[in-house]
Amino acid sequence: MRPGLSRIRRLLVLMNHPEHSFGCILVTGSNGKGTTCAVLASCLRQLGWKAGLFTSPHLVSVRERFRVNGRPAPYAAMDRFLKQHGGACHRLGATYFETTTAFALWWFRELGVEWAVLEIGLGGRLDACNAVEPKLSIVTSVSLEHVEVLGPTQAHIAAEKGGVARRDTPTFAGPLGESALRSLSRTVRGTGGRLLRVGRHVRTSGVVSTRKGSRFTLDAFGQRVHLHVPFAGRKAVVNAALAASAAIYVCQTDRSGRGCAHWKRNLRRGVRIASLPARLEQVRRRPPVFVDVAHNEASVISLVQDWQRLWPSRRPVLLTGLLDDKPALRIGRLLSRISDTLVITRPDSPRARSPEELARTWRGLFGRVEVVDSPGRALSRALDLAGRGALLVTGSHYVVGPLLTTLRRPGRGKL
Repeated sequence: MRPGLSRIRRLLVLMNHPEHSFGCILVTGSNGKGTTCAVLASCLRQLGWKAGLFTSPHLVSVRERFRVNGRPAPYAAMDRFLKQHGGACHRLGATYFETTTAFALWWFRELGVEWAVLEIGLGGRLDACNAVEPKLSIVTSVSLEHVEVLGPTQAHIAAEKGGVARRDTPTFAGPLGESALRSLSRTVRGTGGRLLRVGRHVRTSGVVSTRKGSRFTLDAFGQRVHLHVPFAGRKAVVNAALAASAAIYVCQTDRSGRGCAHWKRNLRRGVRIASLPARLEQVRRRPPVFVDVAHNEASVISLVQDWQRLWPSRRPVLLTGLLDDKPALRIGRLLSRISDTLVITRPDSPRARSPEELARTWRGLFGRVEVVDSPGRALSRALDLAGRGALLVTGSHYVVGPLLTTLRRPGRGKL
């Protein structure tokens, strides 16, 4: 990880600027980026545009990171890109993320994409995706994360994320803490852009949440529309509101002459059919198994609150692991509110925190703590401990991802 825009900018010059071929939307935030991106790309597609989506990290296959109208990139396209531009990537010292960003933009041009939704990987100001000139930007949330790179306070982190703002361009923002909001407002004003906030310029009301998603009413840009987002959890409402508002803005400012016929119907469908795995998703019924990629303190808080609201009498067995930059003790205290039994495994990442170290930190918080280093064997043990009860797999993409294929495969437990 080497933050900076010099390498990706030189690479895009050598590729004859593929990012100039379509409109770009940047999405950053500590949490909620993936959901917002998925809903926004789905809305743009239903509104009649060819929509590209670039997200990270992936769960099972790198192909998940690149989608056009919902279809993942084929390996053949990656091979073709590397034959054409792999040498330049190597000479410039492009990182893995910079190379995947360049491929996404190249592939989107190849397929004639009209709008591309790009998820920032880290921060905003120095992230490779920020080499494009967005037509609008979104900041979903701000919480303490990657403080060694982004800064020690929410104000520092908000300023870094505000680096996606541009002159005469709107930046949409979800609910933020006071210091983060002040910092983001200063940053956006400094670019000559304008900040549009959920709760002020964009409003939601009538929220009804169930295990199958939430219904709500959105008021944005003088329009009112009733929506249903298919993701469990209250934060999904904010993310869907940001995405739908951005889509309405695109419709209202479209100068192609095409317009957005039947936009309310198509927007509702875009939100309703959006999909993104491992967001408080139930992947098995018997025994009930849930997966969620909550990976930092703020996302674990949301996970715990949603679990307590949706399944108040159910205490699941937890299968989890953390990366080494997460506040382990605070996360453990949060998880202990919903569970007594814990299986700790090693995430599939060089930044994984030692499961033995986590066990020492968490042993006093749970009635039962076991360490199984191999994720596959850890899953088997967690299922044994759960019996007919529930199992919740969480902690990071690097815990959930390696187990998803097994969990979705018919076999042990009924799907």
